[in-house]
Amino acid sequence: MNRELIEKTIQHIVDHPEQHNQGAVFNECGTPACFVGWAMHFSGLDAKEYYREIEGDSIEWASENLGINIEDACTIFSSHNTIPMLQLMVKDVLNETPLGAPHQYRREAHG
Repeated sequence: MNRELIEKTIQHIVDHPEQHNQGAVFNECGTPACFVGWAMHFSGLDAKEYYREIEGDSIEWASENLGINIEDACTIFSSHNTIPMLQLMVKDVLNETPLGAPHQYRREAHG
Protein backbone atom coordinates (compact mmCIF):
# COMPACT_ATOMS: atom_id res chain seq x y z
CA MET A 1 0.00 0.00 0.00
CA ASN A 2 1.26 3.45 -0.92
CA ARG A 3 0.41 5.10 2.41
CA GLU A 4 2.37 8.25 1.63
CA LEU A 5 0.44 8.95 -1.58
CA ILE A 6 -2.92 8.14 0.02
CA GLU A 7 -2.21 10.41 3.01
CA LYS A 8 -0.87 13.24 0.84
CA THR A 9 -3.93 13.06 -1.40
CA ILE A 10 -6.55 13.15 1.35
CA GLN A 11 -4.66 15.89 3.21
CA HIS A 12 -4.62 18.07 0.09
CA ILE A 13 -8.35 17.56 -0.43
CA VAL A 14 -9.09 18.41 3.22
CA ASP A 15 -6.83 21.48 3.09
CA HIS A 16 -8.21 22.67 -0.28
CA PRO A 17 -11.88 21.62 -0.51
CA GLU A 18 -12.51 24.23 -3.19
CA GLN A 19 -10.24 22.21 -5.52
CA HIS A 20 -12.16 18.97 -4.98
CA ASN A 21 -14.72 17.65 -7.47
CA GLN A 22 -15.37 13.97 -6.90
CA GLY A 23 -17.34 13.82 -10.17
CA ALA A 24 -14.31 14.18 -12.47
CA VAL A 25 -10.76 12.89 -12.50
CA PHE A 26 -9.55 16.11 -14.12
CA ASN A 27 -11.49 19.34 -14.68
CA GLU A 28 -11.97 20.65 -18.22
CA CYS A 29 -8.91 22.85 -17.85
CA GLY A 30 -6.77 19.82 -16.96
CA THR A 31 -6.43 20.40 -13.23
CA PRO A 32 -6.93 17.45 -10.87
CA ALA A 33 -10.40 17.18 -9.38
CA CYS A 34 -11.29 13.98 -7.53
CA PHE A 35 -9.32 11.78 -5.16
CA VAL A 36 -7.76 9.76 -7.96
CA GLY A 37 -6.98 12.89 -10.01
CA TRP A 38 -5.04 14.36 -7.10
CA ALA A 39 -3.28 11.05 -6.47
CA MET A 40 -2.23 11.00 -10.13
CA HIS A 41 -1.05 14.59 -9.90
CA PHE A 42 1.08 13.85 -6.83
CA SER A 43 2.60 10.84 -8.57
CA GLY A 44 3.57 12.97 -11.58
CA LEU A 45 0.82 12.07 -14.05
CA ASP A 46 -1.01 14.93 -15.74
CA ALA A 47 -4.32 15.04 -17.61
CA LYS A 48 -2.77 14.58 -21.07
CA GLU A 49 -0.84 11.51 -19.93
CA TYR A 50 -3.93 10.17 -18.18
CA TYR A 51 -6.03 10.29 -21.34
CA ARG A 52 -3.22 9.19 -23.65
CA GLU A 53 -1.46 6.50 -21.62
CA ILE A 54 -4.03 4.89 -19.38
CA GLU A 55 -7.03 5.76 -21.52
CA GLY A 56 -9.15 6.91 -18.64
CA ASP A 57 -9.01 3.74 -16.52
CA SER A 58 -8.70 5.49 -13.18
CA ILE A 59 -9.87 2.54 -11.07
CA GLU A 60 -7.18 0.22 -12.39
CA TRP A 61 -4.53 2.94 -12.07
CA ALA A 62 -5.59 3.63 -8.48
CA SER A 63 -5.58 -0.01 -7.53
CA GLU A 64 -2.07 -0.50 -8.88
CA ASN A 65 -0.52 2.79 -7.76
CA LEU A 66 -2.20 3.18 -4.39
CA GLY A 67 -1.87 -0.51 -3.62
CA ILE A 68 -5.52 -1.12 -2.86
CA ASN A 69 -7.89 -3.71 -4.27
CA ILE A 70 -10.27 -2.94 -7.13
CA GLU A 71 -13.35 -3.07 -4.88
CA ASP A 72 -11.91 -0.49 -2.48
CA ALA A 73 -10.83 1.69 -5.40
CA CYS A 74 -14.39 1.62 -6.77
CA THR A 75 -15.79 2.57 -3.36
CA ILE A 76 -13.35 5.42 -2.77
CA PHE A 77 -13.74 6.88 -6.24
CA SER A 78 -17.53 6.99 -6.30
CA SER A 79 -18.69 10.37 -7.54
CA HIS A 80 -21.11 10.64 -4.60
CA ASN A 81 -18.42 10.68 -1.90
CA THR A 82 -18.04 13.83 0.13
CA ILE A 83 -14.80 14.89 1.80
CA PRO A 84 -15.91 13.64 5.24
CA MET A 85 -16.83 10.29 3.67
CA LEU A 86 -13.43 10.11 1.96
CA GLN A 87 -11.68 10.81 5.26
CA LEU A 88 -13.48 7.87 6.89
CA MET A 89 -12.74 5.59 3.94
CA VAL A 90 -9.08 6.52 3.88
CA LYS A 91 -8.85 5.90 7.61
CA ASP A 92 -10.22 2.39 7.09
CA VAL A 93 -7.93 1.71 4.13
CA LEU A 94 -4.86 2.84 6.08
CA ASN A 95 -5.93 0.69 9.04
CA GLU A 96 -6.43 -2.20 6.60
CA THR A 97 -10.07 -2.46 7.61
CA PRO A 98 -12.38 -3.71 4.83
CA LEU A 99 -14.41 -0.86 3.41
CA GLY A 100 -18.14 -0.81 3.98
CA ALA A 101 -20.78 0.36 1.57
CA PRO A 102 -20.80 4.07 0.66
CA HIS A 103 -24.15 4.63 2.42
CA GLN A 104 -22.56 3.52 5.70
CA TYR A 105 -19.90 6.22 5.35
CA ARG A 106 -22.52 8.78 4.35
CA ARG A 107 -24.52 8.00 7.49
CA GLU A 108 -21.45 8.17 9.73
CA ALA A 109 -20.13 11.37 8.16
CA HIS A 110 -23.41 13.24 7.84
CA GLY A 111 -25.71 11.72 10.45
